[in-house]
Amino acid sequence: MSGASASSSPEPDVINAELSEEARQHVYNTTLVRSLVDEFINRGHFDFADDVWSADYQWHPGDGVSPTMDRVSHKDDFQRLRCTFPDLHLDIEDMIAEGNRVMTRFRMTGTHMAPLLQANGNTIAATGKKLSWTGITVHRIEKGKIAEGWINYDRAGIDEQLGWRR
Repeated sequence: MSGASASSSPEPDVINAELSEEARQHVYNTTLVRSLVDEFINRGHFDFADDVWSADYQWHPGDGVSPTMDRVSHKDDFQRLRCTFPDLHLDIEDMIAEGNRVMTRFRMTGTHMAPLLQANGNTIAATGKKLSWTGITVHRIEKGKIAEGWINYDRAGIDEQLGWRR
């Protein structure tokens, strides 16, 4: 190869340094979200959220009814969900990081063992049914913490499994 050809392409060290920083950020961001899933959701260690959520954390439920939650209200809401489904478990099916966002496609399972309070104020009595539903979350990471999150999930599928929709 001629020297002119080699000088027209970027230096390999520059490319590797750029990719390596981006790769490091992706690994950090996905590890942060995975740790939240493992500790907060699957193990029910609710105080763990204080370590990974920013002080001004915001959660945007995808049900069209619930208001945006701050870190305290989101933790309280999830504690109620965990009481309703004591064996609640989230399996990550896909995780994609881009910039400061992490998208997670998941399957959640749990046995409906206590009344389920809906956002509209209605309550669904415990059924003892093992439920399974899918969804997607997006988390925005800022300064090493989860600053914001959005969720969209198969609420119609949950209602159908509970006998509310046919």
